Amino acid sequence: MCSTLLALGLRHLIGVPMWLTLIVAVGAWHAIDVAVYAAIVRATPALLHRPLAHEVAPSPHFAFAWLVRELLALPIWLVAIFGGNTVSWRADGQVYQLRRDGKVELRPARETQETLLSSS
Repeated sequence: MCSTLLALGLRHLIGVPMWLTLIVAVGAWHAIDVAVYAAIVRATPALLHRPLAHEVAPSPHFAFAWLVRELLALPIWLVAIFGGNTVSWRADGQVYQLRRDGKVELRPARETQETLLSSS
């Protein structure tokens, strides 16, 4: 989303082609994520030896996971923002309601059951 807005802005302001801006922006974004990944791998205390360069380099699995993560970021954000104001917390089934002031409160079990029955 941000890369698209950047590409539109640069095209409008100084005439840079959108495709070029998108390639550079996404490439830089990916390079930063790869650098963060490498730093995490090097700093992992579970490793008993200092990793070699080829052990730090991300695999094709990393690239695929990165692409999937980036493609799902907007849909996940949209669901989080517009998906309602209740959260069912883990396996215990308790439902919390997010209030406008940012605090959460546990919904009574009866209200939760009524909501579940009316939605099915």
